Amino acid sequence: MNDGKRKRMKRTWVIVLIGLALLFWMGVPAEAVPVNNCPGTTVPGAFVWNTDTPQTGGNISDGYNNTNCDLIIRATIPLAGGDNNVTFTARSVTVTGSASPPNVLIVDTDPGSIVALRGKNFVRIDRAMIKATEKVEIACTGVPPAVPPPGCPITVTGSELIATTTVTTAPKGGFGGPGGTLRVLAKGDISVTTTTFTGGELVIFESEKGSLEVLCGPGTTNGCKDPTILPLTGLVKEFCSNPDGTLKVPCVLPPLDQEELRSICFPEAPGVDCDGGSKQKDFIAFFEINFPGTVMTADRHFVIKAKRGPIDGSGSNLKIGGATTISVDDCSATPVNCIDLSNATINVAPPGPFNIRVGKGCIDIATTINLTGFSTGGGVNPTIQCK
Repeated sequence: MNDGKRKRMKRTWVIVLIGLALLFWMGVPAEAVPVNNCPGTTVPGAFVWNTDTPQTGGNISDGYNNTNCDLIIRATIPLAGGDNNVTFTARSVTVTGSASPPNVLIVDTDPGSIVALRGKNFVRIDRAMIKATEKVEIACTGVPPAVPPPGCPITVTGSELIATTTVTTAPKGGFGGPGGTLRVLAKGDISVTTTTFTGGELVIFESEKGSLEVLCGPGTTNGCKDPTILPLTGLVKEFCSNPDGTLKVPCVLPPLDQEELRSICFPEAPGVDCDGGSKQKDFIAFFEINFPGTVMTADRHFVIKAKRGPIDGSGSNLKIGGATTISVDDCSATPVNCIDLSNATINVAPPGPFNIRVGKGCIDIATTINLTGFSTGGGVNPTIQCK
């Protein structure tokens, strides 16, 4: 190698080293996680966040963005101060704690904060607190054929989803406060059970191509619920149901810890509260909407709407502060008990209105809308349309 070439190579290395030094000195941040890298200490193809495992690939306190990888969160994430919009986007998102009350926290108490979890294949949250002062969003965006029909599911158990201006890291901290929007949006099924949730202004649960299940209330542990009784719920619904909602046998469950195994037999957890929606609360799905036995309040307007149904609100107890609509666009596929409000108490404050509607496929009111034992609890009487 001649002297001229050696000098040119030296100058090149000097420039590279100076550039790297300047980047370090200026504090230019690196990406939290490399875009095409899935560093996982225990799960191949996944980024696993633990407290007891050294992290490879970066910190996720300011969010995560890699749709080529699965994100598994098993420990509290100390969110970066001053970052009011923290989003975790991945091929799938799994957040799982190991105790009750929830011991995995993704909580941003800064004014105007937003926390979002977005998956392409599925989102599962168990024993976690997801909270923000302006908006909490849980979304699953995958559609067939990229994922099995009816699409991307969201399952939430034993957790807290709270969006109010008064959120704290304490259990139920911020519940009942003002402001805030809670959105749970999926292309596939949504199941939110044994979970405290609220959005001070808006609560929106919407399954674009699947079904919606919301079970909440004071709960009980006095006796085991037969997990094979329809409608299926929680883990049994996720892993052991046919497309039409019936039980699939044989059924293969994934490895479960003690709390997950217990939740199959005891799906109700004590002290679960469901509230919010000083402006509006919406439960919307393409297929069925199930909230049997649920105890729930809505501060103002409440819309429960299915395109195909059915809707099961049997035994529920709802107290609603404004206009209320429970409707199915087309009951042709399930004309009997398409809307089941048997033994339910739905108290709608005056002046209402309170509408129960079937847009198509009605045999007659008594057959298609089950109101056996139904009560308004002294509230507004419903106007019923059955076409």
